[in-house]
Amino acid sequence: MVAYGKELDVNAFKAIVSAAIQGIGEVTDEDVRVASRYTWDLGVEGEPEGLVLKEAYWTQNYRRTKSDDPNRAALFLCTKCRSFYHQPATYKNRLCPRCRTLAPD
Repeated sequence: MVAYGKELDVNAFKAIVSAAIQGIGEVTDEDVRVASRYTWDLGVEGEPEGLVLKEAYWTQNYRRTKSDDPNRAALFLCTKCRSFYHQPATYKNRLCPRCRTLAPD
């Protein structure tokens, strides 16, 4: 998950991630990384030199509580309704349980 902006509310981003993984883990300050991107960094020409944007990002691979268990619960994004859902990391489903129920056979 990534948030972009000139200014970022990292606490709000952390709250969104926390809500998405509720029930499968917790998010700490160390789990959310922040990067600054500059004109030279992005190859932006014709703009004043300096900060272009900031990024706050979280990935399940950075979680301090990450488990190597292949059947651990993981966060996925439904390809149909774009909602988050949890399932074991090894599962190949691309639809959330609701969309799977509504999908024609």
